[in-house]
Amino acid sequence: LSSIGLSPPWSIAEMERAMAVWTERRAHTGSALERSTSALVFAGGDDETLLLFLSALCLSEGGWSAYSTVRNALIGGATMQDLTATTIGVDPRGRPLSFGGLLSILGSWIEKGYLHPEWYALAQKDLRAFLKNDNVFMTAQLLSFHRTIAYDSISRYDTGRFPPYPGSQETGIVAPLTLAAITASARRVPLALDALSKLMNPARARDAAERSGRSTTIAAAIAPDVQAAEALSYAAAVRNVAPGWFRDAFASRADASAFAVAIREYLRR
Repeated sequence: LSSIGLSPPWSIAEMERAMAVWTERRAHTGSALERSTSALVFAGGDDETLLLFLSALCLSEGGWSAYSTVRNALIGGATMQDLTATTIGVDPRGRPLSFGGLLSILGSWIEKGYLHPEWYALAQKDLRAFLKNDNVFMTAQLLSFHRTIAYDSISRYDTGRFPPYPGSQETGIVAPLTLAAITASARRVPLALDALSKLMNPARARDAAERSGRSTTIAAAIAPDVQAAEALSYAAAVRNVAPGWFRDAFASRADASAFAVAIREYLRR
């Protein structure tokens, strides 16, 4: 961003301006590398990544109530046709926001050439290769994936939350969580309780974060690195943490994947 005179975006509007500036630059550049670099790249071919991306966009545009409205509709068995016509909340400008309107934001980015032309087929391995070859202007990814990128590749980028800043007062962030729970009827309850107790130890929580590539939610634990500390601070700064519709709204991965397929088909019409 700094190379073209822009600062990190603090809103969807600023993010769109940055993508527009880069796309215009790309159209007139003499650099083969810049011509092959799309403004925004994410693994849209991965079902969970696509639903995480849209979940985050929904939280930014409509807040927690909009996210929850979509989640509850999906739990109730709503079809893609039902959802697109459903009003899910109010956008940051005070206008009614429908699920179809939310998808139209991503659709407009596709039409304007901001996204990679094969956004719907890209996998995490493709994104990894683009980052290695410096073929990414902006990208959206999970912390757990971010950590797996080689330092010489990821060090060329600034890191921030996506979307940059919530447009609604009902702030929220998408952060898939792993919970440890023990049922009363579980076998070997004492052993399970001992394991859970050890996980609550700050030093062990830090070790678990290092090994898993995720951030611990134990405030007393020292974050293993700046990335983990930032992820925890982003989550602590908002009122709601959502795991994303892929994990939050479907009884099975197959059902969640079917919905992701329907979204790709809708956006590619």
